[in-house]
Amino acid sequence: MQEASSFIPDWLSNQPDDSQVLSHLVVIAKLLKSDDIEFVKKKLADCNIEYKVFTESNKAIDFQIETSLQQALSFFSSMINSDFVKFCDIALLAKKDRIKKLLVCDMDSTIVKTETLDEIANHAGIGEQVSEITDKAMRGEIDFNTALTERVKLLADMPVSVLTDIAESTEFNKGAESLLARAKANGMRTVLVSGGFEPIVNTVAEKLGFDRYVCNKMEINNELLSGKVK
Repeated sequence: MQEASSFIPDWLSNQPDDSQVLSHLVVIAKLLKSDDIEFVKKKLADCNIEYKVFTESNKAIDFQIETSLQQALSFFSSMINSDFVKFCDIALLAKKDRIKKLLVCDMDSTIVKTETLDEIANHAGIGEQVSEITDKAMRGEIDFNTALTERVKLLADMPVSVLTDIAESTEFNKGAESLLARAKANGMRTVLVSGGFEPIVNTVAEKLGFDRYVCNKMEINNELLSGKVK
């Protein structure tokens, strides 16, 4: 098990011993109950840390805190050593770094509900074969590039229209649209990154308003997939 000190943010551990810390404590979980929020507030009080609740919901809470370095270190260590971190993520962010300028998102099973390559394979009736190659890669038996090449090879002669159809029918995960809307409203640059393919990735990116997307491209000949990656 790692020592609690290894989880202390670098920006915090590099502060002078006599410094005052102005930061944001962010707690995120699938579900934050009122007891959970009270637990964090009690921990702050136990360390004599004053706070203001910046935002609060049943999934996240953001405290603005100002305290001494030693109190901040004591609080963060006590949180890391508690059972609380088994079901939530906590972060202590310097106030000056709280506002972010860049949002980079994965696509499959993150922004969208499905693994789109699996959707393509299932449409072609080769879902099991593609899954077998994926499993080999996950076990470390073959590298990512080999796995990608072998899976795409199985899609040779499939009409490119299949990808277009999947692109149009792919559903977003709950919260994806509001995440992008909030990011854009705060002036963030947004990038969608995926091991998937055009035209699926660019369609998702355009629908949600990403500034840029990065993905793989399949070679297409006469409206048919060649089975090769560009």
